[in-house]
Amino acid sequence: MDYKGIVLDMDGTLLNTLEDIRDSVNSVISAHGYPKKDLEAYRMGVGRGLEHLLVEVLPKQAAENDALVERITLEAREVYRKNSDVKTRLYEGIEEMLDRLATMGVEMGILTNKPQDSAQRCVDNYLDRWNFHAVVGASDDLPLKPAPDGALRIAGAMDLDPSEMVFLGDSEVDMATARNAGMYPAGAKWGFRDAETLQASGARAILTNPQEVCGIFSENHID
Repeated sequence: MDYKGIVLDMDGTLLNTLEDIRDSVNSVISAHGYPKKDLEAYRMGVGRGLEHLLVEVLPKQAAENDALVERITLEAREVYRKNSDVKTRLYEGIEEMLDRLATMGVEMGILTNKPQDSAQRCVDNYLDRWNFHAVVGASDDLPLKPAPDGALRIAGAMDLDPSEMVFLGDSEVDMATARNAGMYPAGAKWGFRDAETLQASGARAILTNPQEVCGIFSENHID
């Protein structure tokens, strides 16, 4: 298959954002009197949006209080907006991957469940060297991944059929999104989930490092 475009997940794929997410959310839940969670709890909880993450890290009784979760989500979103670039960094090899994809003429877009303004801020701070046809984050008019809507919006911006596109992500949510959108699901093993989780979620390629992504677009790639 001659793939022409790629949808890139942000957290756990392009950027290691985990420590900033942990620090921001922990500061809010601890202010409400709830215990802080370690990095591993956040590693397994991210991927479905901030509200879902709060449900995962709050004690059960608090997590079942919808009004409380909504209030803490709003507070955590504001804290993260102000602290999203303290410890965040590109994964090793991402710069070289993006340079190579651009040289190959691969169309690129970003899809994340991070709020749209935070997503754009991350692009401005870390990814402004590269041209992305669309940066799609969480907004009121678009369902979160694993719904295919965001991925299909990016395909439309590129004027490509979804079957001509690779979806690169690091979680079961990303693999489900790729399948729902009719794109090739490629799992980033360097991110927040392990190879077994990615494979069980439908990844058709498990990639150990970012440079391997470019091989999917080589002339000799056989689907």
